[in-house]
Amino acid sequence: INSLNKIEELTDLRDMNRTLQQELAQKTIELNQLENYLETVENIDFTFTVGTENYVIADIIGYTGLYREKNLVVDKGISAGVLAELPVISNQGIVGKTINSLQNYSIILPFNHSNFKLSVMLKRNNLQ
Repeated sequence: INSLNKIEELTDLRDMNRTLQQELAQKTIELNQLENYLETVENIDFTFTVGTENYVIADIIGYTGLYREKNLVVDKGISAGVLAELPVISNQGIVGKTINSLQNYSIILPFNHSNFKLSVMLKRNNLQ
């Protein structure tokens, strides 16, 4: 009788193992689908026009330099239309300007950096 109980337990465990393997396979497929969707969403570029100016939304992905001499690294570059010397703004005001742009990322010189320089021109008499 003890042997019969062991055989039943092993059969039940085998059935449970199959069920769990099927569930794991289904969850793995769902995870892959979600990861693919996330990658698609992360790769969406938002470009919009206000007046005659184009704006590209970018995220900061890193920093270069130390303390007050830090530059920002963003996830948009030449392929998104970001070029050197373009201004960088946020919803809170001036951030800085692009100092280097590569294919898929750019380096931003922040407004509070000691090397930041901004040209200004008076509209009424065009003085710089």
